[in-house]
Amino acid sequence: MLTTIISHSTIFSNIDYSGVKSATTTIGIPQYWSAIIIGLLILLSLMEILVATKKWNRNINLSFNIAIIPLTLSFIGILIFKIMEFI
Repeated sequence: MLTTIISHSTIFSNIDYSGVKSATTTIGIPQYWSAIIIGLLILLSLMEILVATKKWNRNINLSFNIAIIPLTLSFIGILIFKIMEFI
């Protein structure tokens, strides 16, 4: 909430912040790691199917790459953490 009082060319402000005071995160595999792998497999499968059709074009290729590249990086991170668990 922001309240302001103006009197005789002086501004007094009272700012009341409400919300998150602190947040913590842990390093490791996210809880939704299986969804990342399933989503990556589905997108790669759809990409292979569409490549074989006449509807494949540069725009579809770029759209798939925008979705697949971050999922691939997440998959690589998941593999690294899973391998480190066994070591």
